Amino acid sequence: MTFFRAVSPAANSVCFLVVLLVLVSPAWALGERSVSVTAASSGQGSAPADETLVSVAGEGVSLQLDGFTGANLESYSSEYIRDYLVALGTYRKIRGLWRVDELRLSGDLQRRTFRLPDNHTARDGFLHYARQLQKYPLRELFVCESRDCGESNNWANNHFNILQLYGLDQYQYYGAYEVMLPGTNGVYVTIYAVLRGNKRVYLQLEVLTAAP
Repeated sequence: MTFFRAVSPAANSVCFLVVLLVLVSPAWALGERSVSVTAASSGQGSAPADETLVSVAGEGVSLQLDGFTGANLESYSSEYIRDYLVALGTYRKIRGLWRVDELRLSGDLQRRTFRLPDNHTARDGFLHYARQLQKYPLRELFVCESRDCGESNNWANNHFNILQLYGLDQYQYYGAYEVMLPGTNGVYVTIYAVLRGNKRVYLQLEVLTAAP
């Protein structure tokens, strides 16, 4: 009994070509998100208005942030981080290197990247979360909008390392806040929203509960 069958030269050529294409296919063939999302874990789906996305417990009070109606969760991660950078100003080029006034912290970090519905602006998304923070004891660390935030490219690639956040300089908003919850060492919230050239709006929400 034979276990092999002769294959024509033409069929061999086709098989070789298929294998070659699989081996040399570039990473971008898998889609933009596969190379730009750096979260340890990710998930997708819409965020209903009544869904509490963030909840950090303090003594007698908890920080709770509700989702933006119809927003799509592009990526999510939660981890302990030893060296987290909170930007306290815009990025400036000094001696050929991009620098920013900063605060370095350690703690439990939650990161979420959203794409807002087409009928909403970057300002809508930014204010949705910034206004919720006003209910808590709050210290505003740095806030900017439009070209006062510098170049969007720096926020996307040098700060957050998320390609989807690269947008138009005149349509961007950034805010860094310290929420002083009793029983914690401070909760630091960063919001960045931007309109991209393709008219899509992306928003980054990061919440760090500082370590003792």
